[in-house]
Amino acid sequence: MMRTVIKLGGSVLVDAALRQKLIAQIGELKREGFELILVHGGGKQIAALLSQLKIESRFHDGLRITDKAARDVVQMVLAGQVGKDLVAELAKVDRRGAPPIPWLRRNHPLNRLLGRMRARAARNGRTRPADVES
Repeated sequence: MMRTVIKLGGSVLVDAALRQKLIAQIGELKREGFELILVHGGGKQIAALLSQLKIESRFHDGLRITDKAARDVVQMVLAGQVGKDLVAELAKVDRRGAPPIPWLRRNHPLNRLLGRMRARAARNGRTRPADVES
């Protein structure tokens, strides 16, 4: 099995058509037996929420300076909105559903989301989270 790291930039995640093509390609790689490690960005989404909350984005030499308020927003966007949306879309492509992510601690939001998706599927007589309607 070949292990492959794929970086999903925030720009790809904003463009719905491009994101769907990429998700389909990821599904194809999984079916071909690749062990995939996905790393996602979210800079545009972070900047938008910081702006909405009137929290100044500060940069030094191209790197974001992250104070506590900005850190909380980054966490909300990456582990919340972007991460959960990505997991839900990937679960639709991988008909077996997305397995728990072993390197995340047990109570990580992504693993909790997968657990809720599986529970909802079971309540509706389904065996896979991918069958859950949004």
